[in-house]
Amino acid sequence: MSIFKRISTTMVARLDRLVGAFENHDAVVEATLAEMRQSLAKARVYQARVRRDGEKLGEQLAAARDEERAWAERARAATDDESLALECLRRRRVCRERIGQLEKALTSHTSTEEKLAGDIRRAEQQLARLSEQRNLMRSRESTAEALNVASRAEASPDIDAAFERWAIRVTEAEMIADGVVPEDALRDRFEAEEDLHALREELAQLRQEGVRDEH
Repeated sequence: MSIFKRISTTMVARLDRLVGAFENHDAVVEATLAEMRQSLAKARVYQARVRRDGEKLGEQLAAARDEERAWAERARAATDDESLALECLRRRRVCRERIGQLEKALTSHTSTEEKLAGDIRRAEQQLARLSEQRNLMRSRESTAEALNVASRAEASPDIDAAFERWAIRVTEAEMIADGVVPEDALRDRFEAEEDLHALREELAQLRQEGVRDEH
């Protein structure tokens, strides 16, 4: 089974099972995504190692081809020594066999590397899709919670009274900040009566002074 199938099948199946079993869906999804990211990180490390192995195979193939050409040149140059020329050709034959093996190994390795790259790419796409779906569900959940709170507040008989008390407190604070004292009917009544009493006493005193002046 490919890396993509192992990551995809295992993680998605686990995600479905855990989401159905637990109430904290966000935490479960986040844990699954974290595990997927870790698996992808391991896959990328493995991919880098596979790429290096492929580069080594390519270097070995190039060296074998150089050696094959070298033995061919040596055989061609040994015009006066047939046994030496034949030995060079035998060495050339060994090199050709080695080249065939390396070419076959490199072709298989290249196919494996391409398949691995495709699996990782699809796993990354699935991770991105699940992350986007997680973000969407978070947004939907937050919006639903906000709407539920608003609905409960509107249905509460105390909400209007709370807003009214709040408005009164804010208005009083604004008046104090502006140097205006909130009206107090009872206090104003007593102050008016006290002022009237003081004026009457002042009038009486003036009248008494006027009587004394006449005498």
